[in-house]
Amino acid sequence: MPLPPPILYQNPSHTITLIDIPTSIAHAQGTPYAPATRHLLSRPPPTAPYTTPEPKSEAARERLSSQNSGPKRDIYIALIRAALPDISSQHTGPWCHPRRTNQPADTETEASLPALLFGAINPVPARTYTITAPPAPPFFCSNYPGSYSNATSAPQSLTLHISIPTPTWRPQHINFHLPPFTTHTLHTIPSHPPHLNRASVSLFLLDPPWPNKSAGRSSAYPTTRTLDVLTAELVGLAQAYQWSTVKDGIVAVWITNKAAVRNSVLGRNGIFDAWGVTLVEEWIWVKITEAGEPVTPLDGAWRCPWEMLLVGRKGAPACEEPARRVIAGVPDLHSRKPCLKELLEPLLPGYAEREGPIWYNAWEIYARHLVAGWCSWGNEALKFNWDNYWI
Repeated sequence: MPLPPPILYQNPSHTITLIDIPTSIAHAQGTPYAPATRHLLSRPPPTAPYTTPEPKSEAARERLSSQNSGPKRDIYIALIRAALPDISSQHTGPWCHPRRTNQPADTETEASLPALLFGAINPVPARTYTITAPPAPPFFCSNYPGSYSNATSAPQSLTLHISIPTPTWRPQHINFHLPPFTTHTLHTIPSHPPHLNRASVSLFLLDPPWPNKSAGRSSAYPTTRTLDVLTAELVGLAQAYQWSTVKDGIVAVWITNKAAVRNSVLGRNGIFDAWGVTLVEEWIWVKITEAGEPVTPLDGAWRCPWEMLLVGRKGAPACEEPARRVIAGVPDLHSRKPCLKELLEPLLPGYAEREGPIWYNAWEIYARHLVAGWCSWGNEALKFNWDNYWI
């Protein structure tokens, strides 16, 4: 059976995968009956590892190493060191697909998208929106952030016409591409939580804005200031949505390499406890250059070249050690992670008996793009569906 377009290589046990990040997002915009045809604009792949400083003393190195990934660090390094040569020996092609690297032409609109879409939460002055999504008729609203669905089997174009009653305002018409069978709730979290039916969702995928000094310095994306505040919000979501998760359903959470963040998910009274799920797998996304080298040293103290996805299952028995997979991928724009739809679906209940393009319910929380057949929630849920990111 041929591999899906985003997967460049996968070993027989599916524990090692080479994925192309832009293609994973682009492929997820379509269904088998309406395949995606557009290409996502990206940045050039890194050609060499990044330069990173190292601590000057051994004590400082040990302290930083203990904060990054905690006691599992050596296990992850060993798995990555085994996975990359496996890919190299079995995969003869490039480590990523060719990229379209043009930048969005309208950088002014790109920079102001959050303000344009969310200024209406505290409008000064008030703004109004006309929303056009053919074949539906246009409608007006004074506060766009809310839910909107493309319930059809074909992609849909959504246009926001934004009006602000000020003398200097220039009319804004922003176009977004909506994949088939998608719903998005464009709002901050945890405000305005969508109502979900009991035992109806097979997959919850979360990419929380964990406190991150480098992201904060670069202003690449908003992060929560304190870990305690974000953890409390996530535990509240878990308690609200544990009843919406089907038996054997999956809850997957991206984490940073800080031990405190991992403990927020897996510790006593943490997010997995509140959701009623048990850790069953750990997925290690290792960031590599276009030649297959880790972008930073595997044993570096300041910055690990991997991020983790913790995968929990509702109703699973506790296990001493979770299964682990290595997913290698050449990084793209900051905060753009691989779309793991193709890898997550085989874990879901009902996969063997699936029929049709939409056979399960999935919610992505803190989403930055839409996925065909999924529901997406977050104040950046439409970010990478802006038409200027696509050709």
